[in-house]
Amino acid sequence: MLNLEQELEHLLKRFEEKKISYALCGGLAMCVHGHVRTTIDIDILALTDELPVVLDLARELGFDMPAAPMSFARGTIQIHRVTKIDPEAGDYIPLDILLVTDPLRSVWETREKRIWNDITIWIASSQGLVAMKSIRGSGIDQDDIARLQGKI
Repeated sequence: MLNLEQELEHLLKRFEEKKISYALCGGLAMCVHGHVRTTIDIDILALTDELPVVLDLARELGFDMPAAPMSFARGTIQIHRVTKIDPEAGDYIPLDILLVTDPLRSVWETREKRIWNDITIWIASSQGLVAMKSIRGSGIDQDDIARLQGKI
């Protein structure tokens, strides 16, 4: 059975070993910022020119089922998804690699270094998460923004 937190930890440790620049974002970043929220995937912000290295590393860790690249908000958000599947248990974990596009540059530049589960990680700042979630604007994004701004 796959464990989201363990998979994230393995991934981030390998990023650090390989000196790959990244920022955790999405639901798991919300949790690291202290806002408990259910999520089923791992979201990572990465530089476009490091995408091949990130995909290779993900493949080494079993994230070997790619989806077609996705684009949202007129290209502002570009996602490369790879999924890890445990065929015996029927579990899966998607890894969404969001590329640093010009509109996301400020999110990248404000990322923060944190200690999580005794490892050093890079994470999108609270204001960076608000900026990202404002672009998409779904209901859960609006709830996350309210949490990040202390309104909930």
